[in-house]
Amino acid sequence: MNTKSIIIDDDFLLPEQKKLIEDLFDNESIPFYLANQSTHIDDKNYHFIHRLLNNTNNNKSYLFDPLINILEIFLKKNNIKINKVIRAAINVTFNNGNDNCGEHIDHEFYHKQLLVYLNDSEGDTVILNNNGCKEIIKPKKYRGICFENNQHYHYYPKTGVRKVMVFTFC
Repeated sequence: MNTKSIIIDDDFLLPEQKKLIEDLFDNESIPFYLANQSTHIDDKNYHFIHRLLNNTNNNKSYLFDPLINILEIFLKKNNIKINKVIRAAINVTFNNGNDNCGEHIDHEFYHKQLLVYLNDSEGDTVILNNNGCKEIIKPKKYRGICFENNQHYHYYPKTGVRKVMVFTFC
């Protein structure tokens, strides 16, 4: 098969999960860190990140447990099996002077990922299939997109910020 499946789901979050997402950005209590690279070392694709689960040392943020059920509900609704969460983060991107992050695959081994858009914004996600064909997905608040280890990238918003929760898993 040349095309790996992409699942787009605009209606999987429960009301309490939507409230939790809203509350995340209502105050300034979440520590975000300025990262100077996105996909390649020193690529100058600055963005803010809050690591929910750090894949290098398995440290968990205090937000991991309340937010992991977002992944679990998406997977259950869409009948997707999981063995292990590899990485989880909240990324906030903005106009950093670059058009897009580099084309990449998140890990060197087989995995899947779920992106959950936390706001309506600019900054489309582009997923490539094995033939180089593009699937372009517009950010929409509470939209989840799940795909396999395809090459992908995203555009940076020209105005405002793009907030995305990212889970990688196998």
